[in-house]
Amino acid sequence: MNSRGPLEAQKQAYSGPPKVLGTFSAVLLFFFFAAGCGTGQTERYLQQAADHLAKGNYSLAQEYYSQALELNPRLAAAYLGRGKSYEGLGSLASAVDDYVHALELQPDLEEVKERLIQLLVETGNGRRALDQFASAPPRVLTPSLLLARGRGRMQVELASEAIEDFNSVLEQESQNVSAHYYRGLAHAKLGEFPAAEEDFTAAISLDAGHAGAYWQRGLVREHRGTKELAASDRQKAAELDPRMSFAESQIGKNMIENLTGQAGDDAKLEPFSKETR
Repeated sequence: MNSRGPLEAQKQAYSGPPKVLGTFSAVLLFFFFAAGCGTGQTERYLQQAADHLAKGNYSLAQEYYSQALELNPRLAAAYLGRGKSYEGLGSLASAVDDYVHALELQPDLEEVKERLIQLLVETGNGRRALDQFASAPPRVLTPSLLLARGRGRMQVELASEAIEDFNSVLEQESQNVSAHYYRGLAHAKLGEFPAAEEDFTAAISLDAGHAGAYWQRGLVREHRGTKELAASDRQKAAELDPRMSFAESQIGKNMIENLTGQAGDDAKLEPFSKETR
């Protein structure tokens, strides 16, 4: 048995903002008290891990959950908590692995299943996310799940099916910025540029700071021949997110010319096929 000393000396300040982690708190408490997590050292590790997780000390929480799993590798609560810790640390692939283990031990964890699907999409694993829908369909298709499935379908080149999901989201939440944005991407992917421009405009009207929507609308307007409006959109996107100014630079224009065979100013730029956040 690996007996390690107290971990308090390793405590580090966490400066990053909390991610979408609070939704699992009730589930964790349920497992800890009702699922028989064990006694003695395992219980102490779990309690210390939960305390650190609540305070945003994700590194220490991850350490304590790992200690508990060394003592008992069949603790769904420990996998769930460690997955949340990995999310807080930005290690999304590790969080995915732990949520998979938690669901293997306790398949009826609907909140965990939903978060797993969302993370698979966030990490570009659209096919795996869709497999989750097929093998263990969630009982309720919430707007966030529909949005995730639509994005997953986009990642595997199913733009028409993705639009159906985004339509369903907007039927329930007409002002969902992400649904408008991703539906715009799907329309652009299908060459439906007027519909795409309409969706990006809707996203901008709901979120004036959405750099991606300005950039994508600029690309769509380039296709539609309204170059002045397109340039204005790209300039606005670059103001909101300096990373987007690259394509306006001479280096960016040279790269566009190499890729398209046309001068950067005159090239018919393709809308991003890859999702942007």
